[in-house]
Amino acid sequence: MAEIKFTGFVERKLGTKGIKVVESHRRKNAAGEWETVGRTFFTVWLGDCAMPGENDLIEVTGRQKTVAEDYNGEKRYNLHVAAEKIKVVAVSAKPVTGNESIIPSSWTPIEDAPF
Repeated sequence: MAEIKFTGFVERKLGTKGIKVVESHRRKNAAGEWETVGRTFFTVWLGDCAMPGENDLIEVTGRQKTVAEDYNGEKRYNLHVAAEKIKVVAVSAKPVTGNESIIPSSWTPIEDAPF
Protein backbone atom coordinates (compact mmCIF):
# COMPACT_ATOMS: atom_id res chain seq x y z
CA MET A 1 0.00 0.00 0.00
CA ALA A 2 1.12 3.53 -0.76
CA GLU A 3 1.42 6.27 1.86
CA ILE A 4 -0.68 9.27 0.83
CA LYS A 5 -1.53 12.78 2.01
CA PHE A 6 -4.15 14.95 0.30
CA THR A 7 -6.68 17.71 0.92
CA GLY A 8 -10.28 17.45 -0.22
CA PHE A 9 -13.92 18.10 0.58
CA VAL A 10 -16.17 15.56 2.32
CA GLU A 11 -18.77 14.74 -0.31
CA ARG A 12 -20.87 12.36 1.79
CA LYS A 13 -20.79 9.92 4.67
CA LEU A 14 -20.61 6.16 4.07
CA GLY A 15 -22.29 4.68 7.10
CA THR A 16 -20.52 5.20 10.42
CA LYS A 17 -16.94 4.36 9.43
CA GLY A 18 -16.32 5.94 6.04
CA ILE A 19 -16.58 9.08 3.93
CA LYS A 20 -16.33 9.93 0.25
CA VAL A 21 -13.79 12.73 -0.31
CA VAL A 22 -13.24 14.69 -3.54
CA GLU A 23 -9.94 16.38 -4.36
CA SER A 24 -10.18 19.08 -7.05
CA HIS A 25 -7.38 19.66 -9.54
CA ARG A 26 -7.24 23.36 -10.44
CA ARG A 27 -5.06 25.53 -12.64
CA LYS A 28 -5.12 28.97 -14.19
CA ASN A 29 -6.44 29.21 -17.73
CA ALA A 30 -5.14 31.54 -20.47
CA ALA A 31 -7.19 34.41 -19.01
CA GLY A 32 -5.54 33.94 -15.61
CA GLU A 33 -8.70 32.57 -13.98
CA TRP A 34 -8.74 29.42 -11.84
CA GLU A 35 -10.66 26.46 -13.28
CA THR A 36 -11.25 22.89 -12.18
CA VAL A 37 -9.63 20.55 -14.71
CA GLY A 38 -10.28 17.27 -12.93
CA ARG A 39 -11.23 15.56 -9.69
CA THR A 40 -10.09 12.52 -7.76
CA PHE A 41 -12.51 10.67 -5.50
CA PHE A 42 -11.36 8.72 -2.45
CA THR A 43 -13.22 6.36 -0.13
CA VAL A 44 -11.71 7.10 3.28
CA TRP A 45 -12.13 4.63 6.16
CA LEU A 46 -12.05 6.31 9.57
CA GLY A 47 -12.14 3.47 12.07
CA ASP A 48 -13.40 4.65 15.45
CA CYS A 49 -12.51 8.35 15.13
CA ALA A 50 -15.00 11.20 14.95
CA MET A 51 -16.52 11.86 11.56
CA PRO A 52 -16.09 15.26 9.89
CA GLY A 53 -19.17 16.98 8.50
CA GLU A 54 -20.27 17.02 4.88
CA ASN A 55 -18.62 19.82 2.84
CA ASP A 56 -15.79 20.17 5.38
CA LEU A 57 -12.33 20.67 3.86
CA ILE A 58 -10.02 18.05 5.38
CA GLU A 59 -6.41 16.93 5.11
CA VAL A 60 -6.05 13.14 5.08
CA THR A 61 -2.92 11.13 5.81
CA GLY A 62 -3.04 7.36 5.45
CA ARG A 63 -2.46 4.28 3.35
CA GLN A 64 -4.02 3.95 -0.10
CA LYS A 65 -5.06 0.86 -1.97
CA THR A 66 -6.75 0.58 -5.37
CA VAL A 67 -9.83 -1.67 -5.19
CA ALA A 68 -11.50 -3.16 -8.29
CA GLU A 69 -15.31 -3.10 -8.08
CA ASP A 70 -18.08 -3.98 -10.52
CA TYR A 71 -20.48 -1.15 -11.34
CA ASN A 72 -23.32 -1.61 -13.85
CA GLY A 73 -21.45 -4.47 -15.50
CA GLU A 74 -18.19 -2.54 -15.78
CA LYS A 75 -15.04 -2.87 -13.71
CA ARG A 76 -14.05 0.34 -11.94
CA TYR A 77 -10.97 1.01 -9.88
CA ASN A 78 -11.61 2.96 -6.70
CA LEU A 79 -9.06 4.58 -4.39
CA HIS A 80 -9.53 3.49 -0.77
CA VAL A 81 -7.58 5.10 2.08
CA ALA A 82 -7.16 3.79 5.62
CA ALA A 83 -6.83 7.12 7.42
CA GLU A 84 -4.15 7.49 10.05
CA LYS A 85 -4.86 11.19 10.63
CA ILE A 86 -7.54 13.62 9.51
CA LYS A 87 -7.23 17.36 10.10
CA VAL A 88 -10.20 19.64 9.54
CA VAL A 89 -8.94 22.62 7.52
CA ALA A 90 -12.31 24.39 7.08
CA VAL A 91 -15.81 23.62 8.31
CA SER A 92 -18.22 24.01 5.38
CA ALA A 93 -15.73 26.41 3.71
CA LYS A 94 -15.07 28.45 6.89
CA PRO A 95 -11.39 28.40 8.00
CA VAL A 96 -10.67 26.52 11.21
CA THR A 97 -8.31 27.88 13.84
CA GLY A 98 -6.37 25.90 16.41
CA ASN A 99 -5.68 22.18 16.40
CA GLU A 100 -8.91 20.52 15.29
CA SER A 101 -7.33 17.23 14.21
CA ILE A 102 -9.55 14.18 14.27
CA ILE A 103 -7.29 11.46 15.60
CA PRO A 104 -8.62 8.12 16.82
CA SER A 105 -7.77 7.30 20.44
CA SER A 106 -7.04 3.62 19.90
CA TRP A 107 -7.32 2.55 16.29
CA THR A 108 -5.12 0.58 13.94
CA PRO A 109 -6.07 1.49 10.36
CA ILE A 110 -5.37 -1.92 8.85
CA GLU A 111 -7.77 -3.67 11.25
CA ASP A 112 -10.82 -1.52 10.50
CA ALA A 113 -10.30 -0.82 6.80
CA PRO A 114 -12.03 -3.37 4.55
CA PHE A 115 -8.83 -4.13 2.62
